[in-house]
Amino acid sequence: MFCDLGDDISAYLGDRFFRSWVANGGAGSSPRQQGTFRWRTSGGWESAEPGDPALARQLAQYQRSRKASRLNGEILTAEEMERLRALGYAPPRAEAP
Repeated sequence: MFCDLGDDISAYLGDRFFRSWVANGGAGSSPRQQGTFRWRTSGGWESAEPGDPALARQLAQYQRSRKASRLNGEILTAEEMERLRALGYAPPRAEAP
């Protein structure tokens, strides 16, 4: 499973995840950081060493194939609205009287 927040993306598998992120939300020239983490039995995440190369490869493949994120506030095309309407995520068209 992948979690994509733009400058912060992760690949999850079991109790571990591989995360790649840019500190400060990508402000300035912050370098990309990455690492493997796991859930502690006492709660919270900790660094998991050794890292997980399989998760790192899966995340790299996801990054290469993902589409650019849509910015909030962009106007949807008529086709996008129809697709959302068909899935029940947009209000139905107003019926003509």
